[in-house]
Amino acid sequence: MNTEILSPLTRDEQKLIDIIRCLPTECVSQLIEFAKFLNFKRTYGNDENEVGRIVEPQEEGKEDLWDNLLTQPAAKNRLRELAQEALADERNGRTTEIIVTKDGRLAPA
Repeated sequence: MNTEILSPLTRDEQKLIDIIRCLPTECVSQLIEFAKFLNFKRTYGNDENEVGRIVEPQEEGKEDLWDNLLTQPAAKNRLRELAQEALADERNGRTTEIIVTKDGRLAPA
């Protein structure tokens, strides 16, 4: 038997759980993605240059870096998950058609 000692929830943690329990599924997904974003910012800070180096590799060697990143098992699994989410969103009508405007921007159709 595997026993684990958990510390009691803080008031904020309990408040967050209570809110999550009242939200529709799609909102919970958005909340999770936002929490991931906040955790990323906490981990890498607000230095846009640092974040840029992590998110946007330098042009030189960019393709090699992406190839190496995308061949990692965790990346393959995450891409598969994202593709499955996108397909489920499309099947369930949670997508929006987009167009390219005259000035080259994306906009809802």
